[in-house]
Amino acid sequence: NPDLDGVVVPDPATVADDTPKRPDCWATHGVDALKMCTLGPETGYSLHLVAVGDSHNLSMVPAYEKIAEKYNWRIDLAGHAACYWTTADLPLKSQTESASCAQWRGNLQAYLDGADDIDAVLATNSTSVQVQPADGQSRRAAIVGGLVEAWSTMTRRGVPVVAIADNPAAGDDTVQCVEKFARSDPDRCAIPRREAFERYDGNRDATERLDRTALVDMTDFYCTARACPAVIGSVAVHRDRTHVTKTYMVSLAPYL
Repeated sequence: NPDLDGVVVPDPATVADDTPKRPDCWATHGVDALKMCTLGPETGYSLHLVAVGDSHNLSMVPAYEKIAEKYNWRIDLAGHAACYWTTADLPLKSQTESASCAQWRGNLQAYLDGADDIDAVLATNSTSVQVQPADGQSRRAAIVGGLVEAWSTMTRRGVPVVAIADNPAAGDDTVQCVEKFARSDPDRCAIPRREAFERYDGNRDATERLDRTALVDMTDFYCTARACPAVIGSVAVHRDRTHVTKTYMVSLAPYL
């Protein structure tokens, strides 16, 4: 929109606060209870989806809300900080955090095992949450194997799993760069595509190994063939190094 030339939203000075304020949708460290919120109608819906994952799943709430409203879908969202749906070992910063994550994943699996009205599960995770391989196992094999084992608990019951590839990471100084240069030279804050995706995302390989799964890859809505801009359509993409702004996620809803 040419009328937005020289404008950046949200204001780069407050971009860190452009996040979904939905504490009812996810648990933080030390909380292992399954906290779940409902987006869209609670009754009379045409599809019932469950979205699970870490904080990158929570970042998608603005898009999920738009989709749920438009298509009359019920989307229940369950998340946990730095913890996602996998059977792989996720060693976090402390034993308490690791134990909380393990308990939450157990609670999530128990819920999914007992649910008989789910049309599909949406799964996503941040590639910055690393798994611990078993002895003699590669990290990539551990990532993919953990996803496949978790997802198969639903796919073998006929419930499809739709994996959403992770969003690109930003540079360490991207937010500061946007605040300083976005209005005058926004291209200056872009980072090379290879750097934005330097961490391995096992979702693609996991979907290729398991029937009744599909991958949604939004990369082309974040990046060109060579770079990932920090501002797209006058909207700041990132609120920190790995999380997308609420405003940009709203703009992605029609494409997601």
